[in-house]
Amino acid sequence: MNYLLESSPYFLIDTVHNHLKIAGESCHRDVNKFFEPINNWLTDFLQNDLGKLTVNFEIKSFGLPTAKILFDMTERMSNNAAKGQEIIVSFNVFGNNSVSYKLARDLQQEFANLKFNIIKR
Repeated sequence: MNYLLESSPYFLIDTVHNHLKIAGESCHRDVNKFFEPINNWLTDFLQNDLGKLTVNFEIKSFGLPTAKILFDMTERMSNNAAKGQEIIVSFNVFGNNSVSYKLARDLQQEFANLKFNIIKR
C-alpha cells in the first residue's frame, strides 16, 4: 500500500520485507483517519507476530496529534518486542528540529525493549 495525500505524510507498507515507512510532514486535519490504515496493518502484524519488523519515521514536522499516534504505535511495538519479536525503529531528525529530537529521545527512553535508532540528518 502506498498513500500520499495533500498536507499528509507519505507512508509505505512493504508486506514482503515487513517494513513500514512514514515520511514528510504530518499536519493533516484528521490524523486519526489518515493513520487508520497504518494502525490497522500494524495491529494485524503485531497480533499475528509476522516476524521481524523495520519501521522508519522520517517525519520532518508534525503536530501534537501525530506525536500521540507515534507514541501509541511505538508503545504497541514495544509490547511485542518485550515478548521477543524483533522490531527495529529508526527515527530521523532533520536539521535542528528540537521538537522532533525530543520526541525521538523520549520514545527511545520510554520503550527500551525496541532497537531504537535516532538518526540526525
